[in-house]
Amino acid sequence: MAAHVCQRFAKDVILMLDQRECVSYTYGHSKMRSDKSNRQSDHHELPSTETEALVGDTTQSEDPHQTVASKRRQASRKTPHQAAERLGEYEVVCKLGKGGFADVYEVRPPGTDMRETTTALKVGRATLNSNETLAKRFARETDLLDQARDIPGLVRMRGFGVFDDGKPYIEMDLMHGGSLAEFLKSPVNVVEPTQVVDLLVALAKTLTRLNEIGIVHRDIKPANLLSATKGFDLADTVLADFGISADLFNSRRLTQTNQFLGTRAYAAPEQFTDSKRVDVRTDIYACGMVMYELLTRRPFRILGNGSIPASEISKCAPAPSDFPDEVPVSLRYICRNCLQPIPDRRCQDPNELVRDLKENAF
Repeated sequence: MAAHVCQRFAKDVILMLDQRECVSYTYGHSKMRSDKSNRQSDHHELPSTETEALVGDTTQSEDPHQTVASKRRQASRKTPHQAAERLGEYEVVCKLGKGGFADVYEVRPPGTDMRETTTALKVGRATLNSNETLAKRFARETDLLDQARDIPGLVRMRGFGVFDDGKPYIEMDLMHGGSLAEFLKSPVNVVEPTQVVDLLVALAKTLTRLNEIGIVHRDIKPANLLSATKGFDLADTVLADFGISADLFNSRRLTQTNQFLGTRAYAAPEQFTDSKRVDVRTDIYACGMVMYELLTRRPFRILGNGSIPASEISKCAPAPSDFPDEVPVSLRYICRNCLQPIPDRRCQDPNELVRDLKENAF
């Protein structure tokens, strides 16, 4: 997708389109497709089941460990004469989950094989002209996804646009294997230290490429590490959800000083004090959180509900004795190095983490 297309969409979103028009931009097409016909009759009330979003959006879930297949089975229990729900030209298969600003659905895109081809559709819960924050975040997410479209290890964006009712959407590849968070829930899923190293090396390489174009993800966690392979494949894991990513090359940042953005259980200490000062070392800290959970099968930080003051966030890295005996001592120290509470004491860039993992993990 040409950069000017994303820029135009960003301007349209920030101006909060008030006309009832469906505008969509899709990879593989050379020009914008605009359909001004009123398709309000295509919109039906969607099912209210809320489950974990499989494109990585933060979720409040009734059953967060369901797979895409199980949700599809639930959705298939309609009566033979029950009409399929629609979002514009997309036929809804099932609702996958919701985050702070958007709902996520498995859909069949228009003009595709109605049996086999489904994708994920992230749809804003509010209209653009009613929520300026939502408008700016969708504009930024589509812009960053477009900038990063050639970087391996990321969920691929297929297109984006605005529905007739003013709600923005992003279409992405559907991750049939679900999230690493779901995978880790089952005690039968064993993860070897060598697999942890391979996953973290791949993730750090992706972060290197993102850092080169000035992007900090800010929300790396097991729920945002997804697999397209049914049953989940640790070797086929990609990073999702750029909804709160920071563009370090853009002076117009959405984050306000002292405003928290991220997932509290996986956030670096600096995210609790001043989110405007995050950099790539914030993502390295999150990599350490993921590494710790993979090696120990438990989160490093378990927080209760409600607001957690920065003074209560751990001010120390895990002790070597916190790890199971089978974890090599050298790998424990690499994980501890990522989880240093002071950014200057961590790995300073993803390339350093890759070198450490390849040369010193075992």
